[in-house]
Amino acid sequence: MLKFPSCFRALQPCDQLLILILFGNVFYIAYYMNTSVSTSNTVPELPMATDFISDAEIAESYALLETQSHELKVSRDSNHLKLCPSDPPSLLGDLACDCDPVSPEYLISTHPQMELGGRLRPNDCRALERTAIIIPFRDRFDHLYTLLKMILPLLVRQQLDVTFFVIEQTEPILFNRAALHNIGYLEALKVDNFDCFIFHDVDLIPLNDHNLYRCHDYPQHFASTIKFGMFIPVTQMSDTYVGGVIAFKRHQYEFINGNSNLYFGWGGEDEDLYQRIVNKNLAIVRAKKTVTRYHMLLHERHEVTQDNLKRRWEILKTATQRQGVEGLSTTKYMMIENTQHRLYTRIKVSLNMVEVFKTAPVSTLRDLRRAMLEKRAQT
Repeated sequence: MLKFPSCFRALQPCDQLLILILFGNVFYIAYYMNTSVSTSNTVPELPMATDFISDAEIAESYALLETQSHELKVSRDSNHLKLCPSDPPSLLGDLACDCDPVSPEYLISTHPQMELGGRLRPNDCRALERTAIIIPFRDRFDHLYTLLKMILPLLVRQQLDVTFFVIEQTEPILFNRAALHNIGYLEALKVDNFDCFIFHDVDLIPLNDHNLYRCHDYPQHFASTIKFGMFIPVTQMSDTYVGGVIAFKRHQYEFINGNSNLYFGWGGEDEDLYQRIVNKNLAIVRAKKTVTRYHMLLHERHEVTQDNLKRRWEILKTATQRQGVEGLSTTKYMMIENTQHRLYTRIKVSLNMVEVFKTAPVSTLRDLRRAMLEKRAQT
């Protein structure tokens, strides 16, 4: 067994390991610079780390490196930083929508502080809460990157600690936005013990950074004023509208049993959510309508059939009766993919409509079947 001088063995294990790696590389280069090209498949036998230090010493070196890496992570996560102010000092107010398409590479280059999995947090203070932003999604990457282009600088100025979760439903089943909210909530809790959950449509662009992306003592609705396209006047949404962008603390979302999972296709899920909130005697918090302003990106909406409309309004009739037995607590899905990107965590799932409807109360299914039969008899 080869031995190095005592001065080498006196070094720290991690230093020994680094020297051996460097030595191996130098030996490898020198060998091939002084050896003619050969057609032989024989690979030269190079000295290994175990020829110079024991397995125990190597293990000790790796343990020390892991400890140092852990200490670096802890220093990034430590509580030694002061709390961020409740009133962020660098807000701008009204914003123009920069709605031109952008690439993910551009977003990464302009926001190098983004951490793997889509986490963004301030460097100079400790955010007041940990926030998960959950985006229900299907094949609209242009909108996703436009949203991130606008919202990332806003969140930096608001000094928030957020992680983005993009919850993608596979084809061909009709899109179920509310079920994806529930799935995003459940999957986010597997990542961290978040304080605040913000459910955010991919096509809504915030237009004022005084609309702080935080949770409150009651559910917080953000999108009270929406501009639908360039040539359509701004629309003031009704007080019963809770769609678009809404935030819950963990205990609030579980108290209302989350969203219903029964709404496939467009419409009905926001009205159901509103009834769940009100039925539990929770108020809905909103900032001034001059602040809660959003621009909606243009997109094609899937065709809405009369049968689908009839089905969802029949479901809505039993919103409060179902609340305790159908919703977050009965969410069913199949995980297809869970991938951490620099800009977000992408969670791709499949929904089985039959299995989802099996979670509904028998009375709801009976009423739904009766209504559908009546509708078909009329046609």
